[in-house]
Amino acid sequence: MWTLLKIFAALAFLHVSLAGSNKGCKSSDNADDCTALRDLYKATNGTGIWPFSGWCQGQEEWMSGSSYCTWTGVTCDATGRVSELDLDGKCKSGGNNMIGPVPDSISLLTELTYLSFAGNPGLGEHGSIPDSIGQLNKLTGLNLGNCHFEILPASVGQLNKLTILVLSGNGFRSLPDSLGQLNKLTTLVINECPLGGGPIPAFIGNLTLLTELNLFGCGFQGALPDWISNLKVLPKLDLSYNQFTGSIPESWKQLKLLTDLNLSYNQITNIPDWIGELTELTSLQLQNNSLTGAVPDSIGQLTKVGVLELQNNELSGKFNTKICDLMGTNKLNTCLMGNNKFECPLPKCAEGNPPGYSTPYKDACILYGVDGGVCPPDDSIADLAVIMPEISTLFTALKAADLVDMLSGKGPFTVFAPTNKAFAALPNGTLANLLKPENKPQLVKVLTNHLTNGNMHSTDFNDGEKLKTLEGEEVTIRIFGDDPIGRVISIDSAKITGFETVASNGIVHFLDSVLLPTQYTIDGPLLGQCGDPCDNLDFSCGGECGICTPSKSVPPGYTGYCIGKAVE
Repeated sequence: MWTLLKIFAALAFLHVSLAGSNKGCKSSDNADDCTALRDLYKATNGTGIWPFSGWCQGQEEWMSGSSYCTWTGVTCDATGRVSELDLDGKCKSGGNNMIGPVPDSISLLTELTYLSFAGNPGLGEHGSIPDSIGQLNKLTGLNLGNCHFEILPASVGQLNKLTILVLSGNGFRSLPDSLGQLNKLTTLVINECPLGGGPIPAFIGNLTLLTELNLFGCGFQGALPDWISNLKVLPKLDLSYNQFTGSIPESWKQLKLLTDLNLSYNQITNIPDWIGELTELTSLQLQNNSLTGAVPDSIGQLTKVGVLELQNNELSGKFNTKICDLMGTNKLNTCLMGNNKFECPLPKCAEGNPPGYSTPYKDACILYGVDGGVCPPDDSIADLAVIMPEISTLFTALKAADLVDMLSGKGPFTVFAPTNKAFAALPNGTLANLLKPENKPQLVKVLTNHLTNGNMHSTDFNDGEKLKTLEGEEVTIRIFGDDPIGRVISIDSAKITGFETVASNGIVHFLDSVLLPTQYTIDGPLLGQCGDPCDNLDFSCGGECGICTPSKSVPPGYTGYCIGKAVE
């Protein structure tokens, strides 16, 4: 009898112990998985770490007694075991909610295939990655991005089923060679870690199944490694924002499946002649390097490239028209080549201008900047007035005022050019009267009131700034809005319309109205004189003939002629 009582007591104790092991989970949940999740919750909930208090706020289902399969970030397989743990900021809006060390018992999640702690810097700031993580031998994906960990344990190299490894945004100053054993890895992302001061770890060359290698902003130095050519199935390679020097190794032409190559912001010195052998490239980014010499003809073989960025280098010689041919295929839609030293004249495809400026050729390659970044335009301001139909009236006025030669000269001038509509909005008869030979001095004053010395782009204007015109008057610039593209700029009462146009001797801005000098009033010599056609408003006539008298023989658009003042 006593023996039976002891057996019952032992069974009761066992029952209580098992129930206790599942505390916070549903009783039918796996005990090991529940222990691992409970330990993780306790270790990283920030309790006692001021000013943090509590983890997964707003996600009270954790440790609530419900099945862990229903908790945010937890995915279970068909048997009820935890197969995925995705805690990258999903516990609380904004992320950054796990504070504290990752416990050793994480290794109890033996069926785990995916683990993400991404976006929780409080993990690395208050703890480290446990060596026991290497026991999760079914893991295929591990994301520790932006957790601020300082050391990556060598045991990660034991995760031989791993295909995705993201380590970006941590404080790793070295990587264990054991990572070279991850021979099933297809994605390796280690950007923005302080691994610099030397070359890329050579063990990466053993990861021959890689389809994405991202080492952006790690501070690596020296020559680009030849062993990259071992990664023969690699489509995406990003080594930007490092300190690599010298040439791109010729062995890299074996990367026949490469589609995206980003080596920008390094100190690479040339574009290799064999670059055209990478025929699968859709994106080639070599901007902000030390590239010199000409762009090789083989660039024309990159018929699939949609993004080509070579700006901010020292490229020289003639602009390679093979690039124009690529643009003609409609595949190349991002072409940035500015701040180089190409020879002038440029082909038509390279006559683009910066955003916000007029671009005379559709889909032009953007080629602007200092040090020969763009060739000076061939057309002078006067030439533009001839070839641009929207300012043909201005050209007529410039001829009548004998100002064409001046605006064909050296300059530079900034011209606020009234459009044809602006001239048409003047009171009837005003323009016709201005164009009369006897009113040439007044016409010159009106036109020079639209000219200033120097080159002034719209980006150079300041709200409230006053400019002195060649006529001697001051005009005031007003700017409405902060958007560089959508803002409104006015010159006195006239608004600038459309985009500016760059000429060989200055800049042309288009106005929606004419800037009449203040000393010329509506009844001055600009108005109709005796015998001039006029409309039915008396102020369309001036001088002694200040009355617009109706007549049936006037030209279209007029109602009469200016005659002498009415006799009282």
